[in-house]
Amino acid sequence: MTIIGITGPTGAGKTTALNELETFGGCIIDADAVYHGLLVNDGAMREELEERFGPLTDEQGNFQRKKLGAIVFADEGALADLNSITHSAVDREVRRLLGEYGGELAAVDAIALIESGMAALCDVTVAVCAPEEQRIQRLMAREG
Repeated sequence: MTIIGITGPTGAGKTTALNELETFGGCIIDADAVYHGLLVNDGAMREELEERFGPLTDEQGNFQRKKLGAIVFADEGALADLNSITHSAVDREVRRLLGEYGGELAAVDAIALIESGMAALCDVTVAVCAPEEQRIQRLMAREG
């Protein structure tokens, strides 16, 4: 199987590149979606996050991502701890998904592809880039 790593900033055009790969029958794995799924389904990762950052669930048991974000984006050390915990969990799940796939072409979409170490899974790494003004226009159109 050929695995292509796709990285780049928000609004650069990664989704367009991934959609093209999908037309060739490739499996697309979105590391951000994997992370969000793990926040719901991986009790061990949630427990590790709460050991480090304190209670992060509301009364209904929902994980409070905004609360975690407020903590880690105000403290570089906390962000490094978050990445240490989550990158390894996401890496394990991406490897599991790739193992289940069994096709000939797969792409891993990850903003932190290189920083997380997942680039080592890939046969080729592609950085999708666009000028900042264009990215801002795309984000404004997408997010309102």
